[in-house]
Amino acid sequence: MIHAFPDEYGEKLSLLADDYVLFMSHRIHSDAAAFQACYRKPVKYFGFLGPKQRTEKILSELLRIDAASLDQIRHRIYAPIGLNLGSETAEEVALSIVAELLAVKNNRSPKFLRERNGSIHDRIESKRVPVAFVCGI
Repeated sequence: MIHAFPDEYGEKLSLLADDYVLFMSHRIHSDAAAFQACYRKPVKYFGFLGPKQRTEKILSELLRIDAASLDQIRHRIYAPIGLNLGSETAEEVALSIVAELLAVKNNRSPKFLRERNGSIHDRIESKRVPVAFVCGI
């Protein structure tokens, strides 16, 4: 987490391809400034808390990002943020956000495990190191 004023975002944010950026300051102009500072960076995920119309206002009215530029990054913008879990409380909303972040990280489309055929875990071939557990009393 980085604490900064809007005019400091550009100098304080050093974002990488595997970073996830979430916006919700309760000040639409602050969120617009933060997004302006980082939307050209190769970030994997931009999430906006709040109504979809608020995000559209940031993108089209406040920042006036041209359609071609917006089309190139639209797949990385999640607004409103979170999975549709029927969340009402702050804790439930937080859980839906974390679930969405995990789904994006793991390239998954969320669905019920009961709908999955076979094992619920993907088999990953890896070099396993044998481990011996020794217990002495």
